Amino acid sequence: MKLSWVVAVGFLVVAAISTARAQLPALDPLAAPMAEAIVHAKRKSVIVLDFLGPDEKYTALGQALADEFSTALNKSTDKFSVAARGQIGESLAKTGVPPSAFSDSGIGLWVASELKVESVVVGRLTLAGGSLGIAVECYRVDSGEWINGFKTTSTISAEMRELMNKVVEYPGPKVDASVPAAGQKGYSYPRCAKCPEAPYDQRAISQRYEGTVRLSAVIGADGRATNIVVLKALPYGLTAKAIEAVSSWKFKPARDPHGNPAAVRQQIEVTFHLH
Repeated sequence: MKLSWVVAVGFLVVAAISTARAQLPALDPLAAPMAEAIVHAKRKSVIVLDFLGPDEKYTALGQALADEFSTALNKSTDKFSVAARGQIGESLAKTGVPPSAFSDSGIGLWVASELKVESVVVGRLTLAGGSLGIAVECYRVDSGEWINGFKTTSTISAEMRELMNKVVEYPGPKVDASVPAAGQKGYSYPRCAKCPEAPYDQRAISQRYEGTVRLSAVIGADGRATNIVVLKALPYGLTAKAIEAVSSWKFKPARDPHGNPAAVRQQIEVTFHLH
């Protein structure tokens, strides 16, 4: 089974969860068998992403339960490390990828691989009357393969409902809007002057994986790409290879309405195809 859940994550700090933490359900019964599964899969590290739901929403409850499950996993064994969830936020800040971009599972796997984490846990919450369904599943980062999954139910306390009603909104990609877009308002498009094919990652070759990474970048008047933002990622190290390639490319810069070299925002697609 491949990773198919929407694994949007957010690692914003919600101050209110600390006051309600004591009222959250105990997740040790889920963490114990998951820890055994991770050990059996010979994964040496894991990170827990925010839980999704109910109703395909991202809430303070999903964040709080992900924190609890991460803590429970950490206590359950010393045979693998549990990465601090805050590391995801730091990585997103560096790459310009918003938490909402994890609706693309490739981005989730890519960021986890950049953090050198070997597995990820995703959670889904469902609501049925006064009961909350909690399901967790774990996937390998290197291949996206399913490791195992477990479920439980819990009654919903007033504090949990309060957290569930706090929907988390995530910003869009941090594209520099102060730079004009290529092809608009009299600005031309930059053209590749020296743009060699991005090299394959060996992991992708072994998996026979093909696809396209989509990036947004500012192509400066000097013909270099900066402010690179990931819009669509691929697993197996291909996103990193695409960023490295575009960073090294040389462009003929765009021209402004007066014919002068100018910086513009441009979407760039890097396609990986096995020959």
